[in-house]
Amino acid sequence: VDFDSKTIPKTYGHIKANDKLSIDFFNTSIVASPPQLRNSKYFKSINFINVDTKTVTMEIALKGKRSFDIFYLNKPSRLVIDIR
Repeated sequence: VDFDSKTIPKTYGHIKANDKLSIDFFNTSIVASPPQLRNSKYFKSINFINVDTKTVTMEIALKGKRSFDIFYLNKPSRLVIDIR
């Protein structure tokens, strides 16, 4: 996930019981219409939800139990989700 700011926004993530990874981004908004990705080896779909004017939730519906690493980069400002 790429960001226009110099740093990534405050985030909160959790795994829901139905094999969904949910990540909230605070004090941010979606500038462009994000692509709707489907039919991957590791996930069913990725959806972005505008909770309010300053909060965006990204939900990744996983195909079964998966392991993953989540980390961020500063240059460019990017959140990386490595799903295996």
